[in-house]
Amino acid sequence: MKTNKINKIFKSMNVQIAMYFWLFSILMLALVSYVYYQSTMNIIIEHVEENTRLSIEQASSYIESHLEKVQVLSDVLAERPDIIEALESPSTMHDKELIKTFETIMQGDKYIRSITILSKDGEFLTNDSTMFEMLCEDFTKKQWYNDALNSKQMPVLTSIRRGNFTMDKDTWVISIARQIINEKGEHLGILLIDVSYQFIEQYLDSLRLGDKGYSFVISNQNKLVFHHDPTYFNNDEKISKLIEVSKFDTGYKDDMGLVMFKSNIEHSRWTLVGLSSLEEASIFRKQLSTTVILISLLLTVLSLLIAIIFSKRVSKPVKNLENALRQTGKKLEEIAVDKNVPYEVQSLSLQYNEMLKRIRELIENLKSIEELRRVESIKMLQSQINPHFLYNTLDTIVWLAEFEDSSGVIDVSKSLGEMLRMGLNMEQSEIALEEEIKYTKNYLIIQEYRYGDRFDYEISGDNSLDKTKVPKLILQPIIENAIYHGISGYEEDGLIRISYYKNKENLIIEIQDNGIGFDIKTKKNKNDLALGGIGIENVNRRIKLICGEEYGLKIKSKIKEGTTVIYHLPL
Repeated sequence: MKTNKINKIFKSMNVQIAMYFWLFSILMLALVSYVYYQSTMNIIIEHVEENTRLSIEQASSYIESHLEKVQVLSDVLAERPDIIEALESPSTMHDKELIKTFETIMQGDKYIRSITILSKDGEFLTNDSTMFEMLCEDFTKKQWYNDALNSKQMPVLTSIRRGNFTMDKDTWVISIARQIINEKGEHLGILLIDVSYQFIEQYLDSLRLGDKGYSFVISNQNKLVFHHDPTYFNNDEKISKLIEVSKFDTGYKDDMGLVMFKSNIEHSRWTLVGLSSLEEASIFRKQLSTTVILISLLLTVLSLLIAIIFSKRVSKPVKNLENALRQTGKKLEEIAVDKNVPYEVQSLSLQYNEMLKRIRELIENLKSIEELRRVESIKMLQSQINPHFLYNTLDTIVWLAEFEDSSGVIDVSKSLGEMLRMGLNMEQSEIALEEEIKYTKNYLIIQEYRYGDRFDYEISGDNSLDKTKVPKLILQPIIENAIYHGISGYEEDGLIRISYYKNKENLIIEIQDNGIGFDIKTKKNKNDLALGGIGIENVNRRIKLICGEEYGLKIKSKIKEGTTVIYHLPL
């Protein structure tokens, strides 16, 4: 019982409207929340990308400006006559005036740690005593020396200081070298300027890249120029990872959780790469998720309340209509149409009133049909126990007895008894086709004894149709018509053929006689009988009454050619 009550509650109109409205609201809310969340996160990521881009570009610009300054300085030094003279005359390579010049230049730029001149003959002049040990070997055969020769007057990063990194960042330097030539374009030597890492670190430390973010500088030859962690310079595996990262496209890297941007540094062959982490975005994401969930829960409850109110408002007129229908349904009375309810409810009320009118009409029609059936049944009974037919049959039995034709008396009496038994059974309006054929055959046996050799009959058909239901006593009136009006007054021997078969979805029965026939048109005009006889008209009306208007009789007849009556019945 409780289950049925629960099912009834959930099947009610207002509950279903509320549920569907609520589910729709939840889906829309989820969709809007998802779109809002994704849009907000995309905006945050775009903001981080833009900040990273601006920071990297700004840092790159600062480094470019300092490198340009160093390049201008190297150009000035490389073109100084005293330096060119010192390189052309190795005996002057140890001129203290040049050392003082180097120190004066260094005082003007706090990031320059040392300046060194190296001649092609292996001589060198420097203001940094730590360089003596590094340059004691034949430096002209070193790779960094050859790179400087091929730099086309551009400063290049060298590896001369690469092995001297310590944990003291103040000692880290980048060695930049360029070729020195005379007026004839002949190679004289190399100018080597050591620049403190601080000029890069100062700019890169100011970058706000997050706790997990980092930056580095790499050359176009995949050599690491700068990284905050000195262990990277001597670790090939770490350098390989940085090289791989530097080849990524700029933008957000979902697998790394970082935003990357890179910028080429002018006046060098370096690239500054910055990767920004999303700590702030992660914190905001959590706050946003919490906010979205709380708002979603609040809106879900609110949508449920709105759904309940809305469903009651929508279903109330229908509920009122249902109650009105229950009250009026017992008496089939029309209900009043409330003009203040929704249009659909008004239309439903009007349709209900129209339906009541049709029901009343159908009830009246059914009463008429039942009355017609009752009258037709009485007529059918009267036609089968017609006193005239009964008298003639008994008269036939008498003269058969007088002629001592006992077999004829038995046949006629038996056939009459079968006819009376079937005719008096009024409970059935439809019987099997084989029963109807049997009744008709009994009638023909009686009439054959009465008329002697005046006519004969044949019955044939599809035996699979024998159990088909047909209206009761529809063949005998037509047979009677054929005998009395077609054959009895005809000089030739009469023949009545009864056949039945299936045609598509219909049962077809044909009764054909070779009697005198009649002109159907003339018959119509004379007696206004649509099918040529009162008996035929009654049978046709009874078939339509029981089977439907699309079924009934058709007649084909010509004078002196006989008559064919065709039954169209449902299977």
